[in-house]
Amino acid sequence: MGKIKKSTKKVDIQALKKQRRFQKKVVKGKQVSEKSMANYREVESEEEEELHLEEKQPIRNTKIVSNEQDDEDDDDEMDGEGEDDDDEEEDEDEEVEVELDSKDKELANKKDKKEIGKDSDKTKSIKGQIEQHKKDLEELKKKDPKLFEFLDENDKELLNFNTEMDDDDDDDDDSEVDGEEVEDGKNKKEKKQKEVLTSALLDSWISEANKNTTIQNVKKLVVAFRCASQAGSDLKEDEKVPYRILNSAVFDRTLLICLENMPKFFDKLLEYDSVKQSDEENADPNNKTELPSSYKKWNSVKSSVSSYIRSIIHLLAHVSESKLLLVILKGLEKVICYSSCLIKYSKILLKHLLNIWSSSEESVRIIAFLCIRKQAILCPFPFIDGCLKGIYLNFVRNSKFVSATSLPLINFMCNCVIEIYGLDFASSYRSAFVYVRQLAVHLRNSLNTNTKESFQNIYNWQFINSVRAWVEVLSAYPGQEQISQLLYPITQIVVGMINLIPSSKFLPLRFHCIRFLNRLAETNGTFINCTPYLLDVLEYSEMKQKPGKSSSGGGGGGGKDSASNAKKNKLINFYTTLSVTGLQLNSKEFQDGLLAQFTELLVENLTCFNYHIGFPELTTPVILHLKKALKNKQYRPKVISDIQEILDAIEKTSKLVKQQRDQVSFSPKEKKQIQAFSDALKEKYKITPLKQLLLSYKKKSKQLQQTLIESTKTYNYEDDEEQDDDDDDEEDYEDDDEEQQEGDDDDDDVEGEGDEDLYHEDEEQEKQPIKKSKTTKQPKKPKFKVDRDGNDEDMVEDLVLSDDE
Repeated sequence: MGKIKKSTKKVDIQALKKQRRFQKKVVKGKQVSEKSMANYREVESEEEEELHLEEKQPIRNTKIVSNEQDDEDDDDEMDGEGEDDDDEEEDEDEEVEVELDSKDKELANKKDKKEIGKDSDKTKSIKGQIEQHKKDLEELKKKDPKLFEFLDENDKELLNFNTEMDDDDDDDDDSEVDGEEVEDGKNKKEKKQKEVLTSALLDSWISEANKNTTIQNVKKLVVAFRCASQAGSDLKEDEKVPYRILNSAVFDRTLLICLENMPKFFDKLLEYDSVKQSDEENADPNNKTELPSSYKKWNSVKSSVSSYIRSIIHLLAHVSESKLLLVILKGLEKVICYSSCLIKYSKILLKHLLNIWSSSEESVRIIAFLCIRKQAILCPFPFIDGCLKGIYLNFVRNSKFVSATSLPLINFMCNCVIEIYGLDFASSYRSAFVYVRQLAVHLRNSLNTNTKESFQNIYNWQFINSVRAWVEVLSAYPGQEQISQLLYPITQIVVGMINLIPSSKFLPLRFHCIRFLNRLAETNGTFINCTPYLLDVLEYSEMKQKPGKSSSGGGGGGGKDSASNAKKNKLINFYTTLSVTGLQLNSKEFQDGLLAQFTELLVENLTCFNYHIGFPELTTPVILHLKKALKNKQYRPKVISDIQEILDAIEKTSKLVKQQRDQVSFSPKEKKQIQAFSDALKEKYKITPLKQLLLSYKKKSKQLQQTLIESTKTYNYEDDEEQDDDDDDEEDYEDDDEEQQEGDDDDDDVEGEGDEDLYHEDEEQEKQPIKKSKTTKQPKKPKFKVDRDGNDEDMVEDLVLSDDE
């Protein structure tokens, strides 16, 4: 019990201490309030008696002033640490100021003709309305005097509106004048009222700058451009602007004149030739050009250049109209050599340019990319890494969905990636190695986990276009030592994508991968054998069975439903498709397109090596496999005829190579003579039978692409959706889907229930309604786990591309 009493005493002591502290605070607060009330009463008594006691004022305000000074000292101590680091940035951020002469003030007060005309029109219209209202009141007084008397008694403002308005205007003018006089008297040190930037003032500044290009005259134009760039912005930003622009014509002229002439004025001040330097950059990007910062007069022009660049950045951040953006970017391209001297603003410009390059119209995108390319060439070394990273990541973000309309834009962005990665191969290799490794890590994770989400991370357009970008980079610079080191890992990634899900529903994706491998083999002169992945297509049931007579479509779904499905299946485009549905697998259009892709890619792969001295031995397994297929009676007549045509072309080409090879006497060890043999054969037979067959296939493919693009523009999907609402046709569709699932389990290695909902393309490309079957049958279990509540769309968010991995 004693211990408990001691603890209670401790608690009481602590409570007492708290009470005393609180009481002290209360007492201090009362004292402060009493003093403040006393001071307030003294002030009131002073005002009443009109006494000026100068001795008491500092005594009453000593505490407040000292506290403010202490706070300011503390703030100065806190900010003093970072002042040394930010001195250069503060110098760059200082705005250029210009004082007006007497002539400039007269021109600023002189209104433009357009403004005067507009004001006179407004005043004329107002006066006309007033006179008409007066006439109406006089007529009312004659027609209905009682109503006029009633209005005179109850609503005098309506009758006396004109005189009151005039009086109010006069009073306002007088009050404004008096207020200005009072403000001028009290605040003599404050800045004067903002002047108006007129066309006459702008013309005078331009003529002065052309006659005598001095720093002071150029600063006037820089200030005018800054005023135009911040016109219509927030109030805080508007306060920093020394002049106002009230006319849209003056705004347009200011932008156009400054964007066109400012680079010339900067060149004259520094005695620098920016046009010549840009020509040298285009001729040889690796040649280091001399920047304006290396000139002696750079420090005197630096503030004007930085202010001009800041104004352009402000315009890029707030302008969205394509025509105006095009004008601004053309003016920016001329001063990239100057902005490259200011790394801080170059980074900000790069962010805005990347945003414009990935989201604007085609003409604006082109100019934005030219500015990015020029920045990557001129800015010091670490800056190009940001350009490479930004271009690639923006390309990947904008390539999630591919269609006939978006494919040209994706091709343009891919070409930009190829161009930017050819400027500095050392930096390009470092950047490419990071992102190729990330692609390989994603592929390895999907192979190890075997889940639906992991497969969707690979089988989507974002991953496919990422691989395609590196394939095109390797193909564009085949002889480069550093970039060519990525050839093997890229090839392994593409082969891994082919073997990930060997299903007939993903044959379009397989054709994309084989097209990548053919591209690498053709440009780099490396042997990449794609024939096993192509000849494997002959084993699929879609190449053997006739359209519409498979286990999935026998006798079901006639009438309107079959007609609508036939129309939709015509829209299958293997260049904009990654997967197909169960109905499309058994359609005539898909099977014809499958045969066309098979023949074209097989001939394309063999054509890459048709001039090689070992071509006859290379084609021997292919000839045996194709002859075996001809003996099989399960194939359709169209398939047999195309295989026979390919076989004849291969045999003719191999005979040509054998005839030339029998005439030589060197051994296979002599590589130089083997290369000379290939070159001589190429000159002698520019078009072999195999190459002639490939050209015919390419021509047919281009014609098919044009028809598919036109069909997407003219075809209406709403009519088919209305026809699919029929209940009888829906039941037939479900029965066909059940049979198709059972048939696919026997043919494919990796198939499962609802598999067509797992890895199909985005709905914007497919544009086909997917109906769930109401069956109770259980198909065979798939080899990988399937989550039935998963999302049908390509899971592109999981493909994280960064430098962390």
